[in-house]
Amino acid sequence: MQDKSDGSSLRKLNWIELLHFIRNIYISKGYEIEEIDADLVNEISDCLYRTLAGYDDLNPAKTAGHVCFWVRRLKPLHQESTSAKRMKALNEFIAIDLALLICIQRILIYNKTDLTSTKGIQFAKTTVEQILPYPIRKDLAISMRHYSHSPHGLAMIFEILFRDYINELRGRS
Repeated sequence: MQDKSDGSSLRKLNWIELLHFIRNIYISKGYEIEEIDADLVNEISDCLYRTLAGYDDLNPAKTAGHVCFWVRRLKPLHQESTSAKRMKALNEFIAIDLALLICIQRILIYNKTDLTSTKGIQFAKTTVEQILPYPIRKDLAISMRHYSHSPHGLAMIFEILFRDYINELRGRS
């Protein structure tokens, strides 16, 4: 599972597709979310490239922590101010969900399952609720909104949450 990272694989990271996937899930739940700010997405990509390129042992949890940090910090998603269903910590919730999906997607890839398949979606829903139930995700989102969290601190959270999966994947490579 250990990637010797020169940064080139980070440019191909599928996090932008996952961000759109999550946005669509929130829209299906009734949240009115504007288009994702493309300039901020490019800035996030640049920040990820700079902050992750130096890792010798890049794993999904480290990637997830950094993506979570930059999405939360730069806030590429916005809601209509007149929206009936508003979420104050929208970018924080989406950043956490995105980070979880980055880890889950890597697990599914190793198990040769597509995230968008019925089996993949069911695995993602079950895993998210088992690993980080909604009340705890809500506490983390609120904490991220009001307090400082470093990319490394968030990466450690995801390392702990997915440690069994990461160790299993390391054993396969």
